[in-house]
Amino acid sequence: MHIEYQINRDDYLSAATLVLRKRSSLTAFRYYWPYIFATFWMATIFLPIVIGGHPRKASDPLLLYGILPGVIAIMWVRRFWLGREFRRSTNLQLPHVFDADSNGIQFVTEHSDHKTSWQYYSRYLENSRVFLLFQKGNQVFLIIPKRALTADQLVEFRNLLNSQLRRK
Repeated sequence: MHIEYQINRDDYLSAATLVLRKRSSLTAFRYYWPYIFATFWMATIFLPIVIGGHPRKASDPLLLYGILPGVIAIMWVRRFWLGREFRRSTNLQLPHVFDADSNGIQFVTEHSDHKTSWQYYSRYLENSRVFLLFQKGNQVFLIIPKRALTADQLVEFRNLLNSQLRRK
């Protein structure tokens, strides 16, 4: 299977978010902590009202409305940080040529040419936008955007991945 593509900012943001959510418990916590914090904060605001049945002090709306902009800001800063990381990673923005078959993978850019067997990779992840192939050690991964694949290639590539790697 032969694929030619160029990774764009949306592909990178999708891949980085997927990695944060799925790589390990620690990275999942890094991804979900703003949501967890906001949930607990909201519970501390509304739980006394529900249990006590009486309205809170006039200052309580400041607590409620103060946290929502903070959580939104944290999520915006995360997207900004990931976007900045993509802009600085110029090698990601080069045209890529990716060939895969049952023997292994060949990955070519303007600056590199790597040919590896499937044993070099430990697993793959997938979401609606990208495939991620993790090298052993779980730190380095290849991004394959789904938009670069035809419908037939998508099915063929997924079958190849399922036969060669475990999915997490």
